Amino acid sequence: MKVNPHMAQDMLALQQRTAMNQTELLKAVIALIQADVLEERDQEVIRALQRLARLTV
Repeated sequence: MKVNPHMAQDMLALQQRTAMNQTELLKAVIALIQADVLEERDQEVIRALQRLARLTV
């Protein structure tokens, strides 16, 4: 998976703290996003994701 160095460091730190491999960690993150955005419609999380999306363009 290609990510910027900062994201790679964050992923590595999370992997070490959770004892999950990269695939398990990504699945967990996706599940949390699904719960927060698609199921609960958490507006704070949605706004944060929108800001991040704008930064990447």
